[in-house]
Amino acid sequence: MRNPFNPTFGTVPITLVGREDEISYIVERVSTETASLYSAIICEGIRGVGKTAMLYELSGRLEAEHGWIAINVNTSSAMLDDIMDQLFVKTKRLIDTGRTRISSFNFLQFGVGFENYEYEIKGFRTKFEIILEELNEKGISVYITVDEIHKEVSELRTFCETVQMCFGRSYGIAVAFAGLPEAVAELLKYAKETRRITFLRRAKRVKLTNVPVESTAAFYEDIFRSNGVNVDVDDLKLAATATQGYPFLIQLVGYFLWLSIKGESIGKLQVAKAIDKARAELEELVLESSYNDLSNGDRIFATEIAKVGDAVKVKDLITATGKSKQYVNQYLERLTDAGYIVRTERGTVAFAMPFMRSYILSKQNRG
Repeated sequence: MRNPFNPTFGTVPITLVGREDEISYIVERVSTETASLYSAIICEGIRGVGKTAMLYELSGRLEAEHGWIAINVNTSSAMLDDIMDQLFVKTKRLIDTGRTRISSFNFLQFGVGFENYEYEIKGFRTKFEIILEELNEKGISVYITVDEIHKEVSELRTFCETVQMCFGRSYGIAVAFAGLPEAVAELLKYAKETRRITFLRRAKRVKLTNVPVESTAAFYEDIFRSNGVNVDVDDLKLAATATQGYPFLIQLVGYFLWLSIKGESIGKLQVAKAIDKARAELEELVLESSYNDLSNGDRIFATEIAKVGDAVKVKDLITATGKSKQYVNQYLERLTDAGYIVRTERGTVAFAMPFMRSYILSKQNRG
């Protein structure tokens, strides 16, 4: 049987968990409302929390269930060309399959002829507007997702300015962006300072967090039992608890559990081994890069948090570091904005990613 878990980082899992209600609600709002609050959304969260999966699920459903043209791109210098290429391919596919009233569409001739002069339209904004207007006249809307946003990429800024123009002209278009909390904050700061892409400041922010452990356990039970595998409920709860509801780790643990199937059952030993293997993969694929992305000062402060405990009271952190409250709060704010730590309750902080504390401590022990 095919493994139903897909823990390849940055790809869409075969089976999602914990996002169904949110995804369905957004799809409903976008597909039925002319100027929906969800016409522009920004998905933000730490690595592995499911941002990319969210974008693909939203665009896939709008395309499959509501006849939209869905385009998915990553932020890069080639993203504008990629958008135009996907528009061409998907519109041609609609024509070829007879799923649209458009009988022909000349994408390649963006030119205007005069008596003794011909001018070729080269700019992305004008070409995109021409296509979008033509599609909208035939009742076809366009949904574009942009992953890994970064304000330094000029093509992203050009795209945002184009979208703002399209919103202003009431075209049938909706967009979804995704990025790490720090990147989102920088792009919104740019929008505020320049006042050039103000729609971003009004965009609906979807902050992705971990999935409830109970939902994870139910997800595991459904997957394994529907495939004829007998697993004790308590063992599944153990596996689910180990993931802490972190979507990428949910896929990792499930993947190794599936590989451990012997006959028609899974026991405590297989669960324990799957958790250990998943943890090792998590350290290599996520924790190491997340730790290395921090500045030297942030790494030192993250280490101080790790030394104090799992859920750390700010007052205990001040005592342990010997630093002022202002100094400690400054670093806590930096790490929170980066999605590295979360405030679990008033005056208490913890690492956002599972096993990050033990990873940091192990690095300290290794010197």
